[in-house]
Amino acid sequence: MAAFLFCSALASGCAIMNKDNRLVLNSLDEAMQGSAIIDSTAGKIAAAPVALPVGMAAGVIDMAVVTPARATVPAGKDTVEYLWENPQGSDLRQAMLFIPKVVATPVLFISDWAVRSIFTTKF
Repeated sequence: MAAFLFCSALASGCAIMNKDNRLVLNSLDEAMQGSAIIDSTAGKIAAAPVALPVGMAAGVIDMAVVTPARATVPAGKDTVEYLWENPQGSDLRQAMLFIPKVVATPVLFISDWAVRSIFTTKF
């Protein structure tokens, strides 16, 4: 039971659960609104064999392509802000920290990008 609650809590913060992060699904919903297909029950039944795979594909595209792509720019900005902007200390200290900063840059970028891609954040 505890594992189920833990997984539910994690899924509730998932980026794809936020309407702002479902760009492809939202455009698909907007295209279907006001359509004669969804106005009747028979139309919904007739459209289901096409709508289900198209909707699933749109969700996968949102989850695997759109959200991670949108997360790259903020993750890059965060990385530059945390490691490279407004250096503190002397020039000697900055020279000594150059190699560790170079090594930390991809680690910080990938970590930030992964968190932004998986969990709900504002882009």
